[in-house]
Amino acid sequence: MKKHSKIIIFILVLSYLLSGTAFSADIPDDSNVEIVSDEVSAERYARCYDERNYEREFAPGQVFITLKSTTPIVEDYGVLFSEVDVDYVKVISEKFIVIHLVEKTRDSVIDAIDELKDSEYVKFAEPNYRVYSGEAVVPNDEDYNLMNTWHLQITEADEAWNYSTGSSDVTVGVIDSGVSPVADLVANIDYERGINFLDETEPPIDIYNHGTPVAGIIGAVGNNGIGISGVCWNATIVPLKIYDTTNREYYVTGIVEGLIAATAMNLDIVNISYSSLTGDGMLEAIQNYNGLVVVSAGNNNTDLNYNTFYPAALSDECDNMIVVGGSTPYDYRYDLTEQGSNYGDCEVHLFAPGAWIYTTCADGSYRFMTGTSFAAPMVTGAAALVLSYHPDYTTAQVKEAILNSVDQVNALTDLCITGGRLNVKNALLYTPISCGDLNYDWRISNVDVIALARYLENVLELTEHQLSMADMNGDSVVDNTDLDLLAMMVV
Repeated sequence: MKKHSKIIIFILVLSYLLSGTAFSADIPDDSNVEIVSDEVSAERYARCYDERNYEREFAPGQVFITLKSTTPIVEDYGVLFSEVDVDYVKVISEKFIVIHLVEKTRDSVIDAIDELKDSEYVKFAEPNYRVYSGEAVVPNDEDYNLMNTWHLQITEADEAWNYSTGSSDVTVGVIDSGVSPVADLVANIDYERGINFLDETEPPIDIYNHGTPVAGIIGAVGNNGIGISGVCWNATIVPLKIYDTTNREYYVTGIVEGLIAATAMNLDIVNISYSSLTGDGMLEAIQNYNGLVVVSAGNNNTDLNYNTFYPAALSDECDNMIVVGGSTPYDYRYDLTEQGSNYGDCEVHLFAPGAWIYTTCADGSYRFMTGTSFAAPMVTGAAALVLSYHPDYTTAQVKEAILNSVDQVNALTDLCITGGRLNVKNALLYTPISCGDLNYDWRISNVDVIALARYLENVLELTEHQLSMADMNGDSVVDNTDLDLLAMMVV
């Protein structure tokens, strides 16, 4: 989004409100590391290739061909491609043609590409993908307007909806105060699997008004003619209530119970919008959970590099965790008189809108909410949307897609690991490169190459997870072939 658009959004929202390194090994320099970059077959990159590109919308029965410069100009290009069943060929120019296949299916396109990719005449063969205008999708929810939805527009969630609005197959656990069955949420809430850990005879209904706003940001039903839209219009939200209504308290044990339940139910994502001064007991519960854990950074206005709050402090020991700080409409860390978003370029992964977020409330109304509690569900909703669009993605790939696609923001550069703010559309369209990212900095660089080289020289130890990421060609053996492939990925 352009800078002047952000300024307009900020002014409108403000006017309205006023009116009413995980890799710690000693890596030597690369002066003595041989970077091998001989020709390697493209097929050996297959493990890192986003195969789901084939499954996005494209024209059935059509293959878009970029011809090599040596291809002869002929009257009937079909005669050059006898290896596939050609109906007819549309010539766009001397360099580009579209082969229309006899069989008008998407499977026929994939099969044809496999046949054509080695043709002496073909430089590139690909599906004829559908293109989008890039315009925002505007749902018909009655409160959907610029004033109330700046958080969806600045993160380009509204443009992401051109590609996906979510799927009920994606399950999200909300470990919180419960979720109320308000009109804009109830269709997406799974009360059958929901749990009230303080009283399992009672449903996990929210009376504290924290879990319902969180759930609304994640997955309020979109385009239903009422209220608002969540980041992910369609998802299955499982409320895991840990709020003690008698003592009006939350406990770390409740979070652990919620994580254990999420593990047992095999939920895809868990949102935890809480922080505590202690919480080492959460470590094993988080590590045993296979899904993505999104947690809020906390509202203590402090640097988490030097002050410990849980579960955020566990992020360097939990590969499946994302820690989220809160930002304003003008892309600054939210910092109010009495509270502000925690930060830290070693602990907080990214920022997301967390100030003046318009969302659902437990009594059925809608209000503006502020705090990192409401920034975390922005990322949770984005993760649900990514997983809806890419159901084959692993937890690591979903995390990578979110962290590697942020909008870089000067004001956040030194405040979080990525130096940026969530961009939902970018995350949705991002192609993961987690293969080879041995130091978990969400990019492939010479540091990764050196680390693998030192491992192969028996100088450096790598963890089991790092070794799995170093297996570039997927043959379950980490050797010099993987080093060659990794070196070729360095830009």
